Amino acid sequence: MAATNRIRFATLLLALVLVIGGAPFLGGSLLGLPLSRLTFSLLFVAGVYAVSRSRRVLIGGALIGLLAFVITWIGHYSEAVAVVVADQVTDLVFVMFVAFAILRTVVAQDEVSSDTIYGGICVYLLVALGWEAAYSVVEYLHPGSFTMGGVALSEVEGRDTSLRAYPELVYYSFVTLTTLGYGDIVPTTPQARVLSTAEAVFGQLFVAIFIARLVGLQLSRVRDGAGGGDSPRAR
Repeated sequence: MAATNRIRFATLLLALVLVIGGAPFLGGSLLGLPLSRLTFSLLFVAGVYAVSRSRRVLIGGALIGLLAFVITWIGHYSEAVAVVVADQVTDLVFVMFVAFAILRTVVAQDEVSSDTIYGGICVYLLVALGWEAAYSVVEYLHPGSFTMGGVALSEVEGRDTSLRAYPELVYYSFVTLTTLGYGDIVPTTPQARVLSTAEAVFGQLFVAIFIARLVGLQLSRVRDGAGGGDSPRAR
């Protein structure tokens, strides 16, 4: 079972890497289609596969993922605000659903393994993408919530509107999650600032708690091993 989880989480991790870094390094399109949408479609499949251990979770993930997949490709042909917002909201729901399902699996493990590491990394990256979706919704509903060089993201020249929402916000989300704080993209409205603050706090807490969990599991295993070794001598 552990090997199966490892394959599922590693597959999802690969899909996440493609979503985050695919467009800049592989080009903006593939076969005439936006690479960002293609990689997100792959993410939907990998996400459902990652949570397929439980039948109930699998069904829930498949339904949400299918809805998100359909709306993502509708968004390729329509830039209506309602479609763009629905695209981001369904993405947000899907990645958070998958992140929570994986987190439950990781927390339930009683020893440190590659599953634990892969799962924890996947949760971290999924959360960053979830916040990016939330930021995009805020920017669409309140233009100017995020500015770059003093200009609202929705007005930045040279943006390819065929791409998903605001690709700049993927970068901003990771900068905020890791508290790098370059300052090139700035939240300017109360909604944007609250979300940014919450992500920065979550990023620090997640790393601290996750590492503490790993250390606790390892120490517990060492104590159990030491106790098992002493018991024969005691007898």
